[in-house]
Amino acid sequence: MCLKLTLVTIVTTICLAEQLQAQQAPKGSLKVTVSGIPMNSKTATIILFDNEQKMTLALKSKMIQKNRKQWKHYHSIYEASAKTGSASAIIKGLPPGEYSIMTFCDQNGNNRMDTNFIGFPTEPIGMSGSAMSSKPTFPPKKKPSWKTTKFRIEPRENQLNLKVFKLGS
Repeated sequence: MCLKLTLVTIVTTICLAEQLQAQQAPKGSLKVTVSGIPMNSKTATIILFDNEQKMTLALKSKMIQKNRKQWKHYHSIYEASAKTGSASAIIKGLPPGEYSIMTFCDQNGNNRMDTNFIGFPTEPIGMSGSAMSSKPTFPPKKKPSWKTTKFRIEPRENQLNLKVFKLGS
């Protein structure tokens, strides 16, 4: 009985030590600046993904085309008041690693990205990485992927500049 109790105590101590170490690991912050925002936008919505599976599920489920209360599969969401031209948000406490960002400008304040009958966005959108580093073609040649949108967060202040585009204009 005493041996079992000792083993349980040792395992519990190890687990607690690992949790404490993970909590104390250096975290990073990310300042995201979104440019190219049209005058009539209400907010810039910044969606952060922390792994490929979550991003893929969000894109497949057409998450951002639904009411925001139904959104799933993301790490966190930030709303930035859209001023003419740009908006920014600071995301703190991020563990070092790979992330991806999708952003869109909600021009009518309905908390979702509007699309046309084919499913292409009718509001300005942007992605991190090389997926939308320049104005995309219309219709897009390829859907964004984790490989083309991921970036790395280091345990320090990080910065990311994104530009939003309205497809077809």
